[in-house]
Amino acid sequence: VITSILSSIFLVKKILPKNLIWVSTPIIFLLNTYSLMLVGGGQILLALAYAIMPFAIYAFIRLMNQSRNNLINVSITGSFLAFQIVLDLRMAFITFFGGFIYYLVVNFVDFKLGLFIKRSIVLLGVVIFTALLQAYWILPTLLYGLDPIKGLGIDYSRIGIVNFLSFARLENSISLLHPYWPENIFGKVYFMKPEFLVLPILAFVSLLFLKKEEKKTKTIILFFATFSSVGVFLAKGSSEPFGNIYVWLFSHVPGFQLFRDSFKWYISISLSYSILITYSLNKISDVLKNRFNINHSKVLVFTFFLIYFSFLLRPAVFQNLNGTFVRRNVPKEYISLNNYLSNQEGFYRTLWIPNTQLFGYFSNANPTISGRDFFREYDQN
Repeated sequence: VITSILSSIFLVKKILPKNLIWVSTPIIFLLNTYSLMLVGGGQILLALAYAIMPFAIYAFIRLMNQSRNNLINVSITGSFLAFQIVLDLRMAFITFFGGFIYYLVVNFVDFKLGLFIKRSIVLLGVVIFTALLQAYWILPTLLYGLDPIKGLGIDYSRIGIVNFLSFARLENSISLLHPYWPENIFGKVYFMKPEFLVLPILAFVSLLFLKKEEKKTKTIILFFATFSSVGVFLAKGSSEPFGNIYVWLFSHVPGFQLFRDSFKWYISISLSYSILITYSLNKISDVLKNRFNINHSKVLVFTFFLIYFSFLLRPAVFQNLNGTFVRRNVPKEYISLNNYLSNQEGFYRTLWIPNTQLFGYFSNANPTISGRDFFREYDQN
């Protein structure tokens, strides 16, 4: 949680330094339906990789905009990618994909042959540096001709699993609405909640304000608009429209078989929307101040957004989420048993039938024995 807050604040303060509604970025990035489902489902390593993504994306942005790209900047960017690979390879894939999109956008906005060659070299340098840090598993894979995807089982390589797991629809992904929200029960898809459609409107209205922007800000907004658009399309998996494209990518693009579950592409949407919406809110407040002479327009706009966003997340506000968000109390019977066992003197074991319980007491002097394991061993003897 702390890393998500710090990284998202760092990113928005660096790329939109004059934005006074920057606080909306960490709110959207940390408290959207996907991230809440991620933490609620207990996917802690993926959540940590998600938390450092703003740092990694800014490293790519800085790398492409530096007049002097040295080895230190390449190594910093590659280190973030390598750390994400250790945590979750899919997150690193999405992060590098985002960096590649920024490489395309910045060259589209400001194309100069010399800069294009230089940016291409440093991007290749990031790939090489990251591969060197991960050589302990990349080299054996290449030398022995291993297929790590096949090693995970047939469910990671057959197309049928993609169609089965494509629960999200286009209206879900573009609205940053997880299809399992709010109960987070596998396969239980809820009806579309139309109030979430305001989020993509706030995000993409940012494109209307780019005409008078400087080149640097224009590049940033175009990048996140592109990154989120691609994420919206991929997060729906093989669902219509054009679901066959995702199936083709899954079958032909190296590494794409990691995304049999297309929900991971929500990550690009949540990060992009956190920046785009923050930019839009700031511009809307400027319009209210300049055209309608409304004082404290930024406070007013942010307050209305906070109320709206709280309404979207009302199951979380009223503590109605499942998973790790549920408060669990130790039954009083277990507390009484723990007090009794801990006060006994001498060494002995405690037999639990049929199996060791979650809240069962144990210590070095009083280890537990599972009835299932004990009687299995007894039968074998």
